[in-house]
Amino acid sequence: MITESVDFDATSQDVRDDPFPIYAQMLAAGPVHRSEAMGSVVVVSHAVARKVLTSQDFSARHTVQQLGAGAGADMGLFGRVSSLPTLDAPAHTRLRRLVSTAFTPASVNGSRSLAERVVAAALDRAEERGRLDIVADIAAPLPSQVIAALLGIQQEDWPRFSEWSDALFLAFKGAAATPEELLAAGSGARNLEDYLRAEIHRRPPDRDEDLIDRIRHASDGGDALTEDEIVTTCMILLVGGNETTTGLIANGFSGLVDDSAAYAALRADPELVPAAVEEFLRLWGPVHLIARKALRDVELGGIPVRAGEPVLLVTGAANRDPEIFDEPDRMRFDRGRNDHMAFGRGAHFCLGGPLARLEAQVAFRTILERLPRLELVDDCRPAWIGPLTAFRVDEVSVHV
Repeated sequence: MITESVDFDATSQDVRDDPFPIYAQMLAAGPVHRSEAMGSVVVVSHAVARKVLTSQDFSARHTVQQLGAGAGADMGLFGRVSSLPTLDAPAHTRLRRLVSTAFTPASVNGSRSLAERVVAAALDRAEERGRLDIVADIAAPLPSQVIAALLGIQQEDWPRFSEWSDALFLAFKGAAATPEELLAAGSGARNLEDYLRAEIHRRPPDRDEDLIDRIRHASDGGDALTEDEIVTTCMILLVGGNETTTGLIANGFSGLVDDSAAYAALRADPELVPAAVEEFLRLWGPVHLIARKALRDVELGGIPVRAGEPVLLVTGAANRDPEIFDEPDRMRFDRGRNDHMAFGRGAHFCLGGPLARLEAQVAFRTILERLPRLELVDDCRPAWIGPLTAFRVDEVSVHV
């Protein structure tokens, strides 16, 4: 029986300061809740969340607006045209198929050497200062530079490309975004759109050197992407990968700072790094919420859901569901198959997941090799920031 004591509000300051206690309360109370604060059915159960994400009874359309992202901002094309995260079949199936022919495992693996250089250079600079802010020096610039290189953006444009991407992401703060942040988000979105259109137009038709080129040339039985689809896809790859990968790396290192034995175990056996990254994704993956809308009357966890009713999946809670994970709040690198939902599930499984994993593994391996211990500097007090769609610590500054 679901108690009335748990009315989940993802925008409340208490939840944003530390959501994990209320996740535990909700999991103990039942698999599905109704939230007056969110005006939504709220799912915390791993099994029920998986059911929703793999069912055609639920729609991904309009779910960005459901989370309050971009409300009040002029986002240009990015705010007008549906993209991979907000399309349903068959439109989503078509777009995903075409983009997948361009964003291949080979293109992802080709980014490893650049990622290694970015992290190594940051550590070299940090050694001169005697301190390393893992967030500002590595977690933030690494994904931005890697995706810019993958897209074929000229290196001299990387700083403003990153600046526009960061500004655009402010829209995803939802109701917490200030008017100034929404203006910046709109400006960033329109600048990115203009830049990407210019990139497409300046390239020879037969050029085939980078991800933008491969997306331009993607075809299936004569079907190809429109210019608007190319632009919005590039923007989704950029925005979807930057802040979330930053959060994965930042949160993982924050967890290791609090567990010196785990850090020592990874140094002793670097082959554990892939399993560790999966555990960081489970415990502290930055995306805690996925929104859907019911297309027909259904029942979830004993709760009736009406057609058209919004459904909020709290994957941050589902990833700690004791029905699925032994010792769900404990960091363990011996879980074997880690069935977390940090990258979603089903048709909308995160296309950039393999790239995020690669970047995170490079960051952890390199720092583990170079730093014998992970010790915060005296003035560093990591704190949670951001909405629950991009939840991370603000700083992890350590001695070098």
